[in-house]
Amino acid sequence: MPSAPLRFLESWIQAFLGFIVCIVLPILVYAQAVPFADGSIGVAERTIIATALAYFVVAYCGSRLEAFPGASLMDQAAYIAPIVTICFATIGVGLLAWRLEYSRVQFFGSGFLVFAWVLGAAHLRVRLFTRSYAVVPAPSLATMPSVKSCRWLDFDDAVARSVRLDGIVADLSNGLSERELSELARAAISGMPVLDRRYIVESLTGRTPLSGLSPNDFGALLPSRQYVGFRRVVELVCTVAALPLLLPFMLVAYLGGVEIGDGVAINRKVAITTRSVADLASRYTKITDADMASILGASSTIIAPYSATPLAVTVSQVMVDSKGNATVTWSDANSNGSPRPSISPSSAPGLSGSNSPRSRAARASRSVSSN
Repeated sequence: MPSAPLRFLESWIQAFLGFIVCIVLPILVYAQAVPFADGSIGVAERTIIATALAYFVVAYCGSRLEAFPGASLMDQAAYIAPIVTICFATIGVGLLAWRLEYSRVQFFGSGFLVFAWVLGAAHLRVRLFTRSYAVVPAPSLATMPSVKSCRWLDFDDAVARSVRLDGIVADLSNGLSERELSELARAAISGMPVLDRRYIVESLTGRTPLSGLSPNDFGALLPSRQYVGFRRVVELVCTVAALPLLLPFMLVAYLGGVEIGDGVAINRKVAITTRSVADLASRYTKITDADMASILGASSTIIAPYSATPLAVTVSQVMVDSKGNATVTWSDANSNGSPRPSISPSSAPGLSGSNSPRSRAARASRSVSSN
């Protein structure tokens, strides 16, 4: 039985657009220079490569959702979220283990974009495209719910006409003939999805078929006690066994979230500190050494609660004359920063001036202009 032909155009368009949205757009936002321009692999280039690798893995795994007809948005999210988390966490752990620097904000921010893109694309495929499924045995065909995105076909008719299918929906609780079992086995080996009818009906209608229940001695339909007990034991064993495996990934995801939060908060604090220092300096018509010391010292208070030890602050005044020539009239910095040197016309066209880097020390006061 032939499977449905791969929708190459649909898949390539989705992969290309996803690459633009999840990989290229963050580069325009976060990159400070053109990546790969000089042929070297730096922090930005390493982050782009890692993000692209994770994206293609997640996109491939997300394409497997095509086999499930009518999957709800929550079902798709429950399937895609662990894939995104595991892929990005694994690559992040690898970069950390090899001590390779990368942009955490760009990496994990792109991870969120990848999750949103793959989830949205999978949901749109379910809504917009019609899939063909063969139903076995024949009596189950009449009980399949009517869904616009699914076309139910008789299994024997599909085999006889060699119809290309997206999957097979089988009711394994009913007795199947040897030929039907053979065809199901052949389809599974060839890679065609073979889906349980009870799960498909429940996901499409929200109702559980009564075939999943067994009658007791009193004639009532109740779940088998042996089945319920066995299921609880299996769930407990799987939970205990999966905990050591999932705990590292959950820890990495948590630490990644903390890193992103700290990065955003620090970036915000640096922007506030920059604006505050510039605003304080521009309020003076004349500024002295003591005034500048107070302004530069205020930066340590503004950046709190983060450490001011690596903080480098440089304040400069640039005067522009009527001809458009710019001159650095004075510059000052804290202990970590470096005052900007004067730039003469010989070193940069359009600039004039001959002040030393420490011109402030040669003056008792300076004029501050709005220019």
